[in-house]
Amino acid sequence: MNEFEFLVTSRRGPLRKGRKGGTSVFARMFTIEGRREQLDEFSRLGEEKVVPALQRFDGFEGLLVLANHHSGHMLIVTLWQSEEAMHGGEGASYWFRAFSAEAAGGEVTNVERYEVVYSETEGNAALAGPRDIRSLGGR
Repeated sequence: MNEFEFLVTSRRGPLRKGRKGGTSVFARMFTIEGRREQLDEFSRLGEEKVVPALQRFDGFEGLLVLANHHSGHMLIVTLWQSEEAMHGGEGASYWFRAFSAEAAGGEVTNVERYEVVYSETEGNAALAGPRDIRSLGGR
């Protein structure tokens, strides 16, 4: 079993009222149609290369990686403190997506941007504690 560390934030309830510098969080989401036999390598490279690079960006709040081990399909979400921070990382995000798709043996099939308007993370081991670093088991 691989072990991963993700920087995550814990927020509860509506986030919308803090849009002008308050509590809003923004998300960039993309999907990769990868090869299931390359998911372990994808995870290793993400932990070693991508996560440390993302943590250097101002406004980076967290990362979620969801994988279907049967199909190789992945959904990756990066979380940002503000819309400006999310857009400020667009150039690097292109590199992140290209590198991730290559590591997964696939291609990026979709990129979308969202405002997080509600989040419930209490009691969820994968998303615990404000700005905590938690170790998560793979698979």
